[in-house]
Amino acid sequence: MKRKLIIGDIHGYFHVLKQLLEKVNYRPVQDQAIFIGDYISRGPESLKVVSEIKRMVEEEDAIALMGNHEYSLIEFLDSRNPSFDLFFLHKMGGMNAIESFLQGVDDSVFNDIELVKRTLKVEREEEIDFINHLPYYFEDEGHIFVHAGVRPRNWRETTPSDFVWIGEDFIESPTGIDKVVVFGHTPTSRIKSNPEPNQIWYSTEGDKIGIDGGCGYSGGQLNALEINTEGYRNHFVKC
Repeated sequence: MKRKLIIGDIHGYFHVLKQLLEKVNYRPVQDQAIFIGDYISRGPESLKVVSEIKRMVEEEDAIALMGNHEYSLIEFLDSRNPSFDLFFLHKMGGMNAIESFLQGVDDSVFNDIELVKRTLKVEREEEIDFINHLPYYFEDEGHIFVHAGVRPRNWRETTPSDFVWIGEDFIESPTGIDKVVVFGHTPTSRIKSNPEPNQIWYSTEGDKIGIDGGCGYSGGQLNALEINTEGYRNHFVKC
């Protein structure tokens, strides 16, 4: 069995991702890297993160899943809703991602949101296409890997929006699934029953593992959950 390394919620911190992969001694031939979304926003290096994960998927058989920030970027590109555009750009940190994706482009582009959208589609066509085709979950013999969570008791009816946005409804309810759901999205510091903020959280029922260490927030860290023949092991690097 390959060692699995599950990493979530990088949020544009490329140098932290590289430090974490080095710390866990990631080896593409022996290891399976699984990224569970939120590669962009907040941090300054969204383009580098997406480019590296795209390369790992194409060259090293890594798995990369859709996060709510990627989901919202795709929604933003086709949006005709100014309120949503402002929410994405300023509340979600989307402007940081766009500035990273369009580094080197004339600054006048940023004076017109619709021009920003058109320029992104042209200048970053390959990266946008990669993001647009990210799957919402990955399943193995013992786990379901997903960004935010699943609908309890009937997970195969989970909608794309729920896969990337669901929160307490999932965390506070038994899943009713015979596999462990590994998820990110909700920083573990916000999970009520977590005794160690930002550390990987294991539910008392044994049905969920939360790995979002709050990278991009004050005091946050980037976590990696290692799954090997002996069980689970935690790794992290401070952001």
